[in-house]
Amino acid sequence: MRRRAAGVLAVCSLLVSLAGCAETRPARPGPTVTPVMIDLATRSGRWTADAEQLQLAFDLLDRACLRRAGFAPPRASRLSLPVPEDETAAIGMAERSRVGYGIAGAGTSGTRRPETEPDRYTTALSRQGRQRYGDAQFGPGAPKVTVPLLGRAKAHVPAAGCVAEGRRRLAGGAGVWARLDYLPQQFDDRVSQEAQREPVYASALTTWRSCMRQRGYHHADPEAARTWVRDAYRRRGNTAALRHKEIALAVADGRCAARGHLPTALLRARRARVARLPRVDLTVLRALSDCWLAAVARARAVR
Repeated sequence: MRRRAAGVLAVCSLLVSLAGCAETRPARPGPTVTPVMIDLATRSGRWTADAEQLQLAFDLLDRACLRRAGFAPPRASRLSLPVPEDETAAIGMAERSRVGYGIAGAGTSGTRRPETEPDRYTTALSRQGRQRYGDAQFGPGAPKVTVPLLGRAKAHVPAAGCVAEGRRRLAGGAGVWARLDYLPQQFDDRVSQEAQREPVYASALTTWRSCMRQRGYHHADPEAARTWVRDAYRRRGNTAALRHKEIALAVADGRCAARGHLPTALLRARRARVARLPRVDLTVLRALSDCWLAAVARARAVR
């Protein structure tokens, strides 16, 4: 079993290093596309629960490591990720009715996110205590390792301390963890860019446009509607009248999205596009999925 796990991680590290070469190329037959590959590349299906499991296990390992260093941090809030299959939540009509797209408040100065329990814990430490805590978490001097991702993208992640130790326990290395963390987003971006070519999405978008025209709006798609609002704020400033228009547009957008089941159609289109990724992308994705499954299995064993 140990040999097999080591082999999976070695293959993942080797093949995912090809990520920088995974540019758009003419499609050729590639690896068989598995459900896990599709879930990873679209951050849907089992990916949501698996990602939450990985984060929970990491928090347990991190706090155990910090306790060995003399600290007693509280448990972090449990990660709760969006479920793409939940169309009602994806549309979020209650939020739209309250703040529209949330664009007006996105850049509000002086707004602070609520302080978490771990934040409060570190804030209460002495200056020397915070220094020791940082050294325990990230290693003295906080060294980092650079990890190549898809294309020219790179991630700079902790190479020492409890954070790196926990990630090694789960993924086999800081570089592998970084790829598990960042590559699904990159693949999701790639398939999302091509999703509009899928008939299932084009049909739903036609329904959305017709519905919006009935309400007096003529935007090409939901993103165009958001862009119009952002541009309007840049031109006119944050006024009560414009905030009212933002809410009205966002509500109409949401209702029309529900009528044509646009979020569901987009998810189906994104999942369909995975099989059409270039061969090099699919090779990377296949290796990544093997590594993902190994990491999730380790996470389930953490207590």
